[in-house]
Amino acid sequence: MRCELGDSVRASERRPRRLVRGFGWGALLLAASFAPACSDDSNAATTLDARADSDARFGELVPFSLLDGSGRTVTNADLAGRVWIASFVFTTCTGPCPTISANLRAIQDDLPESGVGLISVSVDPATDTPAVLSEYARALGADASRWLFLTGEAAEIDAFLRSSFALPVERVAPGSVPVGEHVTHSTKLVVIDARGRVAGYYSGTEPASVREALERAKWLGAHGG
Repeated sequence: MRCELGDSVRASERRPRRLVRGFGWGALLLAASFAPACSDDSNAATTLDARADSDARFGELVPFSLLDGSGRTVTNADLAGRVWIASFVFTTCTGPCPTISANLRAIQDDLPESGVGLISVSVDPATDTPAVLSEYARALGADASRWLFLTGEAAEIDAFLRSSFALPVERVAPGSVPVGEHVTHSTKLVVIDARGRVAGYYSGTEPASVREALERAKWLGAHGG
């Protein structure tokens, strides 16, 4: 199983903090917790898991342009005005990605009718074309009106994850490891507020932490993001 980078930092996340632009807390998350060996974070302390009503912010989205499962271009402007729970997965993953996607599917029906959505960004865009992601979403039972699946050029995805969330991605050459183990990435969920700011990091493999992310997103959605 090859899956995990950057999930072991403990921080005073339950005390409100002002927005830190650029890397801010995200840089701390990356620098202090870089872990190239694969390990699921199910037993690790949840990182920067701001409580539902916290005013803490840990950075903001950089401009990006990616494609959804229909091939439509999605940019920052398309996310504005809505709260999102973002995950980072790939469709051939044999590690924790299926668990992350299943955990998001489990909360999909608990999302408000409007104001909160889910995003899954592929960290293996060479494989995960829009058509592949569309089939993956269909198999999950994802509601297209609530859940976006995004892909694009690897360089842009890597820059997006590093600059917006301080989350790294590593890939090895195809064939050098078993299929499904060639991408190392974070299993965190990231809550993004309606103004495009990072509002918390949560474990994507622990159902309790996933519910915390949901409650955070719902609170933000109900209070103007």
